[in-house]
Amino acid sequence: MHNNKITLIGAGLSGPLMATYLTHHGYNVDIYEKRSDMRI
Repeated sequence: MHNNKITLIGAGLSGPLMATYLTHHGYNVDIYEKRSDMRI
């Protein structure tokens, strides 16, 4: 069995989109972002 865990660091605006895509393909995703509001 494979461990399908991915960590995105400094993902910015594209991070949540990538996390959604990867989640739909069976991955567990953690996102770490320095800014509290990624729109800025």
